[in-house]
Amino acid sequence: MSYNIPIVIKLSWELEPTYQTWESQVQIFDPNFTANKGELGHHQISIIPQRYSMDRGKYLVMIGTIGGFGLDEQEGFPRYYFELETAKREMELWVNCREECLNANRIQNENCSQIRQT
Repeated sequence: MSYNIPIVIKLSWELEPTYQTWESQVQIFDPNFTANKGELGHHQISIIPQRYSMDRGKYLVMIGTIGGFGLDEQEGFPRYYFELETAKREMELWVNCREECLNANRIQNENCSQIRQT
């Protein structure tokens, strides 16, 4: 299946050896979240192998948020997947649809441009 979602934010995944979870982090910025005082927060994305609930999927995706509004069940988390690569790809598509992720990406690009100009 193909989606028409431009991928401007690429996720990089690392295997956490102790718990065998795949981890990625994406920066976020939500101007309505006043506690961050203009600083970037992040979503911590974890893909956790499920050894006992194979009927729902082999991988569970959880997201924790620091410096922004947390996600709730209305966002569809936690989510289950049968294939690891599908979970990774879907999370990359998801962050590229999220306004708080795209806002942070724009801010980072603007800051990089300003640094290059000085």
